[in-house]
Amino acid sequence: MNVRALWIVVIVVLLAAAGIFVFRSLSGEEPAAIGTAAPPATSAPSEPPATSVPPSSVGADFVDPRPQTPTTVVNVVGVTASGDPAPGFTVTEDSGDVEITGCFASRASVSPGVVSCGSTAAGADVCWTTPNRATLLCGTTPWEKSLRRMKTSEKVGIIAAEAEPLPWGLELATGARCRLRNGGSWPGRADDYVGYYDCGSESFYVVGKQDDGPVQRSGPVWTALVGGLSGDNAEFPPPTKIRIVTAYFAARA
Repeated sequence: MNVRALWIVVIVVLLAAAGIFVFRSLSGEEPAAIGTAAPPATSAPSEPPATSVPPSSVGADFVDPRPQTPTTVVNVVGVTASGDPAPGFTVTEDSGDVEITGCFASRASVSPGVVSCGSTAAGADVCWTTPNRATLLCGTTPWEKSLRRMKTSEKVGIIAAEAEPLPWGLELATGARCRLRNGGSWPGRADDYVGYYDCGSESFYVVGKQDDGPVQRSGPVWTALVGGLSGDNAEFPPPTKIRIVTAYFAARA
């Protein structure tokens, strides 16, 4: 066999081997697809908890995270039927040597026997009568478990609750806590809104018109109007409607 014939044989063998390799590659399993993996599924984020917004920053752009949640009503019972502090309550101040007079139904009570007495300075606007009808245990705010012991110059009769009491305290969707006004001289504003609740800020009060009151409670979601007040009755933007999360009243056991 000459050299030319030898090279022809080598070329034929190589071509046959290449054909076998291609055939096996086409008849085998296809390679797995390559691509970008999808990100793992995540659950929807839970509703964010209510946070306290600085009262002075609340305006018309405030967004309530739970606008349809009904208002919770809590009746605070600070004194037992026997005249002792209710469980969890303590007498932290004894003003029994100072007599107060002129008791009438507390605006914040849904029950008879919770009264408001004396001047604004006495701070006795939510007081539970005791069996002797002359000693009173008075609350400060619905969030505090402290009572002040006071006495009246004459026994307090059975006084019925007001037909439409106002909440003693409000917790708003902003996180603010607002306490019912107890008389005295308050700042004002140029329009016909007046202050009803102190929310701990000079520029943030629960306000209302005298004919309408401060709390709108025609449905399960109660609301209040908040706005600014000033000592010189300045002009302020229209009040902002805010959902009331919890409304607190005083009650008897």
